[in-house]
Amino acid sequence: MKNKSILSISFLFASIVFVCCSKKNPTGGSITNPPATSTPLKDASSIPVGVAVSYDLIKNNISYSALVKAHFDRITAEYQMKHGAVVRNDGSYDFSKVDDLFSIAQTAGLTVHGHTLAWHQNNNGNYLHSLGAAQVKDAFKNWIITMVTRYKGKVTGWDVANEVVVDGTGDLRTAANSSGSGSDSFYWADYLGRSYIDSAFVWANAADPSAKLFINDYNLEIDNRKLDSVIKMINALKASSVPIHGVGLQMHISINTSNAGIDNAFQKLAATGLLIHVSEMDVRVNPSNTTPFTVTSALLDQQAAKFKYVAESYFRNVPPAQRYGLTVWNLTDADSWIVLSGKQDAPTLFDAGYNKKAAFTGYMQGLQ
Repeated sequence: MKNKSILSISFLFASIVFVCCSKKNPTGGSITNPPATSTPLKDASSIPVGVAVSYDLIKNNISYSALVKAHFDRITAEYQMKHGAVVRNDGSYDFSKVDDLFSIAQTAGLTVHGHTLAWHQNNNGNYLHSLGAAQVKDAFKNWIITMVTRYKGKVTGWDVANEVVVDGTGDLRTAANSSGSGSDSFYWADYLGRSYIDSAFVWANAADPSAKLFINDYNLEIDNRKLDSVIKMINALKASSVPIHGVGLQMHISINTSNAGIDNAFQKLAATGLLIHVSEMDVRVNPSNTTPFTVTSALLDQQAAKFKYVAESYFRNVPPAQRYGLTVWNLTDADSWIVLSGKQDAPTLFDAGYNKKAAFTGYMQGLQ
């Protein structure tokens, strides 16, 4: 996946796109809007319905913020709560934007899911690489305890360990078996071994015993070896009495993703007894990255069917007591991490002009 989190230059680009766009898909194809409905998504279901948001857009773009507040009751910060956004080059912390985001959420009656405490990307890698090996554990512990303590009682849960196993093999992720090598990359396992995951959960739980703590990963619906490895890790954490409460399926999928694979992931993960969170869902209509690409009504209908299926499968396969909620990643096609990374696609519920797509109606039906 991925660099799903967009850095400041991408936020600026997204803002420009919103100002300049017409009611066209970013790829150039006209969007066929579904029948109008006045029912907000958040009112369609008894469980939380979330969206990952850009801080800059929810603060500065009235149309964007209004749409978030109208249809969702939980938000995840796309970037602003990550190590690279908060930690300065001298190791000090800048909470100004995070605090402001929480203020916006509180005023709007939105709850917040914390994302993320331990990841190999979106770190202040320059600062971390300047430390000696003995200092890394102290910096890691201080980061987790400081963040979780500051927002104690203000989040419903945290993605504590994010993307910790490798695609295909299911091995613990390290620099040696991963491709990320930018200035924001830092592989905690290279310094602390497998125990960094256990420690992160223990420290987070000590800082806020009321927060639900999640392991979060992608491709679990298409990669059985990875899925089984995540489950093996969950079972090992539970056997060691590590306080883990939930698992997030990111669900970055496409119109071609197998429905059987979606069912399989929900069923296997639900069997762990943990809370289940669809944490970052989007549905690509151009997974082969064809260029040039034009969105068609037929593709949008397939996308709508996939959004609907995921929601229906969630309710069919996850027991009520384990339903933490469903979250889509990004609000519109214009601010999608996939589109902003240069791909021609339309993976979200709303088009660039803030219009509901067929996917909105399909998702609504699945939530009901």
